[in-house]
Amino acid sequence: LTTASSNLAAPVVAGYVIERLSYTAVYVWSAVAPLILSALLFVPAFGIVMKARPRAVRAEAGRTKGAAADFLRDGPMRAVLVASVIISIAWEVGNLLIPIYAAGVGLTPSEIGWVLGSFAAATFIVRFVTPFLLKVVLEWHMIVLSLLLATAAFAVMPLVTTQGAMMGAAFVLGLGLGASLPNMMSLVYLFSPPERIGEAIGLRIMALNLGKSVFPVLAGLLGNWIGAGSTIWCLAAFAASGCGYAGAAARTVLSRMKALRDAKIDG
Repeated sequence: LTTASSNLAAPVVAGYVIERLSYTAVYVWSAVAPLILSALLFVPAFGIVMKARPRAVRAEAGRTKGAAADFLRDGPMRAVLVASVIISIAWEVGNLLIPIYAAGVGLTPSEIGWVLGSFAAATFIVRFVTPFLLKVVLEWHMIVLSLLLATAAFAVMPLVTTQGAMMGAAFVLGLGLGASLPNMMSLVYLFSPPERIGEAIGLRIMALNLGKSVFPVLAGLLGNWIGAGSTIWCLAAFAASGCGYAGAAARTVLSRMKALRDAKIDG
């Protein structure tokens, strides 16, 4: 929720700063703000709040060893990792292309800021209500729905040119992609052996960073060739393929979820 809140405020404020001052002012603020926050950590009052609690040391007895490739050989965990990468790429590339497309159709920096803020507002809302949604649907159902909503939003985005319409499409996109992270992390914890959760999270982050490194570059090259709007349609097709993959993997994932939760209840 904290991240979603900052993602809501930052683009809106940046848009107005660009219009009232300059792009340089935004970059200067982006450089200075982290330094200010870092300095606050040395203030005694903040030091008390941020003081780390000592962690309990786990016994190493019974620790299971294995290769990271073990996670990829496991069908349900592999599905979670693949879906994580697909959603991460949709998020990163979408946030790259939407401002470019919006600028191309004539939106001002402040209007583009509100479009991105609409996306962030939706992620805040959906993460707030996710605990209530999970009382009636399962995590993997949420992942499939996330990709379905992302597909619809990306498909509509290049068809609209007004601020209000783009904010609506961005809001739907935020509802979809915003629900993904909490549910992905829940499934990673569920499918990982307790002593290898950190390893599973590390593998997931490595895969996400690889996707974030490669796909924005490819999207930029493609956008330079066919335009930002058409590239967003390609992103819609990519999200649709991810939705199809998640749907195809649903039976395997849901069976594992049921078996693990039944075992937990019996234990």
